Amino acid sequence: MKFVVIGGGIAGLACARKIREVEKNSEVVILSEEKKPYPKIVLPYLLAGMIKENDLWLDIPQGVAFLHQRVVKVLPDQNVVVTTTEEFRFDRLLIASGARAVVPDFEGNTSPFIFTVRNLSDISGIRTRLKKAGQRRIVISGAGPVSVEVGDALRKLGYKPIFLVSSQRILSMILDEDGSETLIEGLPKREVEMHFGENIKRVKARKEGVSVETESGREFKGDLVISGKGISPNLDFLSSSSIEISQGVVVDEFLRTNKTGVFAAGDVCQAYDIVHREKRINALWPVAIEQGRYAAMNMLDLNIPYIGSIPMNIITAFGNTIFTAGLSAIEGLETYRRREERKFSKVSLRNGKLVGVIFLNIGIDPGVYLFAMEKEIEVSGLKDVLLSGELSYNHLHSVSKTRELRT
Repeated sequence: MKFVVIGGGIAGLACARKIREVEKNSEVVILSEEKKPYPKIVLPYLLAGMIKENDLWLDIPQGVAFLHQRVVKVLPDQNVVVTTTEEFRFDRLLIASGARAVVPDFEGNTSPFIFTVRNLSDISGIRTRLKKAGQRRIVISGAGPVSVEVGDALRKLGYKPIFLVSSQRILSMILDEDGSETLIEGLPKREVEMHFGENIKRVKARKEGVSVETESGREFKGDLVISGKGISPNLDFLSSSSIEISQGVVVDEFLRTNKTGVFAAGDVCQAYDIVHREKRINALWPVAIEQGRYAAMNMLDLNIPYIGSIPMNIITAFGNTIFTAGLSAIEGLETYRRREERKFSKVSLRNGKLVGVIFLNIGIDPGVYLFAMEKEIEVSGLKDVLLSGELSYNHLHSVSKTRELRT
């Protein structure tokens, strides 16, 4: 049997590795736009010099062919993948093509002074431009996880990040207002600028760098602009495939698409989300690994259901550690908060079951909280324990046994 994987990221690698573990005689081919696989989540750390490029590369599973090929078309009814140079036949296909960075539509958005942080080539381009930076001020569009981590990396290199944030919160997709305020209060004010309610209108190249004009009429000057306004799944090559696409490639509980023998995993995969109770893309490293492994088992006809994922983030930046999971920034739930100095905790319950958490500068075991959400365990009697960050498996076992006795 021949297995073809589109995408050389962690989802594709996890799938290929699992296939080789279970079925050692099958042919496995990975088609990748990158020459070698690497973890994109560590790019801010590479920029900061905390890791070296030689230590970046991921291992290719033994017996797997990793080919530098760009896919342009999938013909699922013919069991064929078409690249720019040749065709590959398959018995089973995994679509794990990942996502690309999105630059908003504003005047000058194609300027060579504007960068995203999604690929290794982005880091190379930023480093080259930084060598010519005279103002040592970097304008960053957005304040999501990648933007915040990149801003921290630049600060460590001696540059001042200037954040232009369209909303009124930092990390607005995962922090509520109180969490955002707590984080902002702890930022090193002399080393970081935060400007809220600002959208870029145009960027103009100057001899000494760039001039950024916002829709409010303000002007910000810097050496370059980094855009961190989100990502979009790589789907263009599927336009004529008849594979069902919504926000991403839609899959069932076995990570199968609507086409026989075709599966999806990772940042392009729209699968079941446990806390949102609908199919969503959760573009997260651990989710990509898990989906890759489950896809492999089901590509091998083992028929093992994938129960779904939970959105989560772990961010370390500007001396803060942030953990969020589930419906962390959603209002309208049964919510409890605790705030003191630079620490903040929030737990959200739905019908007595944990569905969202925020922990800022509080040591916790993330696995326990994720387990409670995944298993939908009744935890309404553990509010203080939940907020303290000290929830343990013993707590969950105790409440489960108590509930069994009552019923």
